[in-house]
Amino acid sequence: MEKKHHFTSDEKLKWFGYGEWVEEPDEALFVHEGIRCHVIRVVKPEMNGSKFGGHFCGYLEIPEGHPWHGQPSSQISCDVHGGITWTDFNESKEFWIGFDCGHSNDLIPSMDYNRKTIPELIQIQKEFEERIKQFKNTPCSWLFESSYKNLNYVIEECKSVAVQAKAARDLSLQQ
Repeated sequence: MEKKHHFTSDEKLKWFGYGEWVEEPDEALFVHEGIRCHVIRVVKPEMNGSKFGGHFCGYLEIPEGHPWHGQPSSQISCDVHGGITWTDFNESKEFWIGFDCGHSNDLIPSMDYNRKTIPELIQIQKEFEERIKQFKNTPCSWLFESSYKNLNYVIEECKSVAVQAKAARDLSLQQ
């Protein structure tokens, strides 16, 4: 497995504040069950010079002849965090599928940092926290809890999708 850092710790501190993302690598490339996997940290420029993101996305190359090859995300039955949210061919005509860790219950480092450092957002966050107290210990309380999905988590999710892809391929070969 190849892991890479694309951003310095100082850059990540400046954009996202302190968290485990500061020291962990920003990319991982590996093969699992014969499927190429790529995990990458999302960092997009914002208009005010800051950065958006800090969360990870996971991608897997689906080989030609596989039943998932060329399919839209809605047609790929796969158990993965947030579901398959992206499919496309790259410049080399390889077909890739992907999932992201930027959902409502995912901690996105830049958004978390902004909620803690921008005065207007600090006030909104305080008001939000007061309002959600009424939902604590109810069946929907999990909606208000977020967690950071780190590199190791996303690597394991990619491995799980690779296992499911292999099973889907094997099943199609048996039919």
